[in-house]
This record gives sequence, structure tokens and C-alpha cells, in this order.
Amino acid sequence: MYKAVVIRLFPTKSQAKLLWQNIGIARWTWNWGLEENVRHRFALVLKKFESIIRIVFILKKSAG
Repeated sequence: MYKAVVIRLFPTKSQAKLLWQNIGIARWTWNWGLEENVRHRFALVLKKFESIIRIVFILKKSAG
């Protein structure tokens, strides 16, 4: 079971600015990681697909 603690903050203007900057950096980093994961998975699928195409081409070439 997950528990959460809710804390209300009353930051100053400079603290709020730093807080939002850190939130923005964390969001950018998360999105970058997701994009890299998708790229990596796509590259793996593409590599497998290329291998299958090569095998089919070789089989067609040897049969015909």
C-alpha cells in the first residue's frame, strides 16, 4: 500500500522560481529518457526486420 504525505509550501518568489526551474528540468529529463527508450526499441525492431529481409532475399535468390 502506498502512502502519501501532502505538504503545503509557501515559497518566496526566488524559491518559487528555482522550484519551477527544477520541475522543468525534471520534466525535460523524463521526456528525454522516454524518447531515448523509444529510439532504442525502434532500432532493435528495425535491426530484426532487416535480418528477416536479408534471409528472405537470400532464400529467393537461391530458389530462383
